[in-house]
Amino acid sequence: MFQRNLYKLFIAILIYLQMPVLQSCTKEYSYEGGLPVDTIPAPIHDTVPTPGNTFFPSCDACAPGNNSATLYWSFKYDAAFLCGSVTNSVITPERNGFTFFGPSTCSLDTGLIMTVFLDNDALNMDKANIITDHASLEYYDNTTTSDVFISTRHLISFTIASYVHNTGIATGTFNGLVKRRDSTLAPITNGKFTIQFR
Repeated sequence: MFQRNLYKLFIAILIYLQMPVLQSCTKEYSYEGGLPVDTIPAPIHDTVPTPGNTFFPSCDACAPGNNSATLYWSFKYDAAFLCGSVTNSVITPERNGFTFFGPSTCSLDTGLIMTVFLDNDALNMDKANIITDHASLEYYDNTTTSDVFISTRHLISFTIASYVHNTGIATGTFNGLVKRRDSTLAPITNGKFTIQFR
């Protein structure tokens, strides 16, 4: 009985000693840790300082013209190019509103969520040049309690340049103002997306 209790105490001490090591790894993400060696993208460079005391990881994958994802989002904020894949797109039954989202390419802790409402229009046939300002944008950060950017409708101009009903693929652009963590407004430009409704 004494040996069993001693063994349990020994295991408990080992687990206790390992806890700081385990906790220190929980918020650390890297390409090398999760991808096979032959699919590792270009290394992440130094962070890019931007106004509003926010820093963005910069990587070659988000440089203009480098995005290879079929379904993606991207935009420019100050000197930083941000991009990511679209993991899902959901459309309302009336097909007059939708949401799409996905993680960032350069930092898996962050990502984009956009919700769009179409004014007196619906994606029920091939369409082109649908413009609305009823769009909200959230650039989230899973490591903190606040979003990096958030914007409500009337601050973002959202354009569906092309929608093909047979494939469910929509492409377009977005630009506008976002609220930063310090509550000041800042412009985002060169927003692009390709999404697909299934």
